[in-house]
Amino acid sequence: MHHGDTRRMAVGRLSALGAGFVLGFASAVLLFTYLIVVLMLPEASWWKLIPMVLAAPVFAFLAGGFGGVALAGMVDAYQFRKGWIHCATCGDRLTRIGAKCSCHRESAQR
Repeated sequence: MHHGDTRRMAVGRLSALGAGFVLGFASAVLLFTYLIVVLMLPEASWWKLIPMVLAAPVFAFLAGGFGGVALAGMVDAYQFRKGWIHCATCGDRLTRIGAKCSCHRESAQR
């Protein structure tokens, strides 16, 4: 890969991880807030809310992590599909992660 390709991939992945984490975390927090306020609060006493309130950050961080990884995978696939990533040796476009360019396949057969 050319230096610009490596930088583009890194920036794309980090941006997608950050945005996906924020979206996943915010979605999980909103879901837990909704569940606590609408479903549990009217009929539950405060000590019954403690496990749900303590579990919410754990699930929010997990949802954020999964969201970040999913969005980073989609960004990688988009970059490869658009042909933005090239072989460092010959400059041909790579089509997917882990794909070997024809120049690498020829040198492996020798």
